[in-house]
Amino acid sequence: MKMSRDSLKKSNSLLKDSTAFVEGAEQGAPQIIIPNKLDKKKPFTISATVSEGKMLQDLVKKYNSIAYNREDGEKEINRSELVIAMTTYFDQLNDDDFFESVNKLISYYAVNGDLLGVL
Repeated sequence: MKMSRDSLKKSNSLLKDSTAFVEGAEQGAPQIIIPNKLDKKKPFTISATVSEGKMLQDLVKKYNSIAYNREDGEKEINRSELVIAMTTYFDQLNDDDFFESVNKLISYYAVNGDLLGVL
């Protein structure tokens, strides 16, 4: 019986899957993880000017440069990861700390940016 490479790979993967299944059964019932539909990453747009987008990208480059020069050279982030980290950080603050932190950011921006007309 002659088998192609693809059929050999498929039969080999099925063999590995069945072995893992049997070993898992011997260790106890496997955990079934049902993904939350809300956890799926879907693109989400945030309005920003070109210069604001550049500022965000510059922050990412700054972090990556600092991380490279330290022992954390393996860490590298992108814009999305920076935004997720910031939102996670703010989400975990208690109400008073959150309000104080956001006020600091707004106050700094109002003095150094163009938010004066908005506030």
